[in-house]
Amino acid sequence: MGQEAYKDRSQLLILDRGFDPVSPLLHELTYQAMAYDLLSIKNDVYGFSSKGKEEPLKDVLLDENDEIWKDLRHCHIAEVSSEVPKRIREFGEKTKMGTADKTSMRDLSQMIKKMPQYQKELSKYSVHLRLAEDCMKEFNAYVNRVCKAEQDLAMGTTAEGEKIKVDVKMIQPLLQDPLLKDFDKIRLIIIYVLQNGGMSEENLNRLVQYAQLPADGIKIIRNLEILGVPIIQEGGKVQSQHQPYFQHLTEDRLQSKYQLSRWTNYIRAIMEENEKLSTKLFPYLSDAPRAATLTGGAAPVSARYQWHKKRDQVATQTGPRFIIFVMGGISLSEMRSAYEVTQVAKKLGDYHWINTHFDPRNLLARLAGVEAPWWSWRQPCLKKSKENNQVHFLVCFFFEI
Repeated sequence: MGQEAYKDRSQLLILDRGFDPVSPLLHELTYQAMAYDLLSIKNDVYGFSSKGKEEPLKDVLLDENDEIWKDLRHCHIAEVSSEVPKRIREFGEKTKMGTADKTSMRDLSQMIKKMPQYQKELSKYSVHLRLAEDCMKEFNAYVNRVCKAEQDLAMGTTAEGEKIKVDVKMIQPLLQDPLLKDFDKIRLIIIYVLQNGGMSEENLNRLVQYAQLPADGIKIIRNLEILGVPIIQEGGKVQSQHQPYFQHLTEDRLQSKYQLSRWTNYIRAIMEENEKLSTKLFPYLSDAPRAATLTGGAAPVSARYQWHKKRDQVATQTGPRFIIFVMGGISLSEMRSAYEVTQVAKKLGDYHWINTHFDPRNLLARLAGVEAPWWSWRQPCLKKSKENNQVHFLVCFFFEI
């Protein structure tokens, strides 16, 4: 990777999914991650109806061709909920449609009937108005309560900065909440167990029974041990809390605009601190680069190849690249972090994923099917050729430095 003088300065960092088991389990409140977690979206297709139950669902593809989705997918849901109506009002002013106070689904449907020439534009706004409303409906129903418990457990402190006393009473009311789905209860139990540094098998079984989880609930939780995550205490001895690699919650990362989005995933910290990573925690498998540091202080920039453009339209990338490969896949919150870090460079500010992402539901489904050994479930990140018995690695993302 890289050319000429930069070639041997590019680096590949290989991580196991167990390096950060918390981030993929938390409820993420940014638009894309929240929608994929809480709503029924399959293969990037959202079933949408502008009239509720009055008309059949229309399939809408959420992709790069949708400018609103592209602009807002990594924004917090609170920002999306205000930005979409704002854009509708601006569109109304531009077209002199008089939409100052008309930003509901019913209003948009009426406007489409009156002015069919704007149907394409108004339909796009309708999709995201409905999608944001559906997300907020789930959030207000139960997710807001779950988020508070998750964030307090993951951070070890309250939103006010007070250290929490980890107690089962923190999660008991939620585990018996009829609105919580089984996989939400499993996520909460895992985060609680991690914060405890593991627990006895007897207490874990009691907790699963208290939550009235199905038989495979305990299996999903226990299968995290295959990833090296402490679940069951050995001989009743509390294991160290799962703090892999380095302390990533630095003072600047503790500053969050939203109380229910305080946690920062490790991928972000690794990307931001790639030139300062400890060689003891991240040892080289070959000779270290010639340069004393990987970046020499330069900010990371995306090295995404823009497949939709012709080769002569794309600027050639010649700098070194820092490639991160996560065995087990990447969560949407980590994708968002990669996007945000590349944006800081103020250049291309884009990135490309080769393997598919997963949401919390996908992760738990994979854990339910894990037997042993650990690499048996690493699809689509690991693919084994039947012809030559070689393992082919798919890189999750890369960016130029």
